[in-house]
Amino acid sequence: MVRNYIRKSQRGSGCSKEDLRTAVNIVKSGQMSIYGASLMYHIPKNTLSDHVKGRRGQKSSTYGRRTHLSFEEETCLEDCIRCMEKWGFGLTRKELLGIVEDYVKTNKIKTQFKNDKPGEDWFLNFKRRHKLSIKTPQSVEFARKKNVDPFLVYQYFDLLENTIKELGLEDKPSQIWNLDESSFCSDPSKTKIVGQRGLPATRTTSGPGTQNTIVLMCCSASGGKAPPLIIFKGKHVWDQWLAPPGSEFPEMT
Repeated sequence: MVRNYIRKSQRGSGCSKEDLRTAVNIVKSGQMSIYGASLMYHIPKNTLSDHVKGRRGQKSSTYGRRTHLSFEEETCLEDCIRCMEKWGFGLTRKELLGIVEDYVKTNKIKTQFKNDKPGEDWFLNFKRRHKLSIKTPQSVEFARKKNVDPFLVYQYFDLLENTIKELGLEDKPSQIWNLDESSFCSDPSKTKIVGQRGLPATRTTSGPGTQNTIVLMCCSASGGKAPPLIIFKGKHVWDQWLAPPGSEFPEMT
């Protein structure tokens, strides 16, 4: 089956929804005959007759068959997908198709799905209609995800506020400091190299892949910064790694 169908015919594009609706209302009100309205609004007489007599529904903007699920149902499913993704429980393609299958069976919706389960074509069209894509999720540890719970975050700020009041630091931002760390991987296998096209990349000599250099940064609520503390792997400390004497701890701003 061709999945990237390109419309070749202009059939059905000669009139708009508004013109069709106006022509139907004029004919139903007795102001004009079907033949006269079809000539005025450039609508085929049989098409206008079918709409006047109720043999056809609303004109579709896609010029094709209606979707198996209504627009409202698909919109609800889209909102569910976005909500699940936002809260860190994104649905896979298989899970999404399973949800649609259960919904179709539960509500006894007549579809052309094989065994009431949508296939690859339906999934690709649904994804295109609602501007969705398949992507690799970013891994987040469960402990990190759990610690962003609003109740834990509010509790932390309540404790911080009480501590600042107890120590009398409300008007002393230069005495309130925060410390954070960042790690930089020094494994050459984690980086990309520039090489000749059409040939495999050369080999690199690397460690176990877990070697990192840690940098501790500290800043105050007034904007002051302390010198960074760099922690790296090594048995010996070389003079080249140290700041010149007298400049180890510059004046903090």
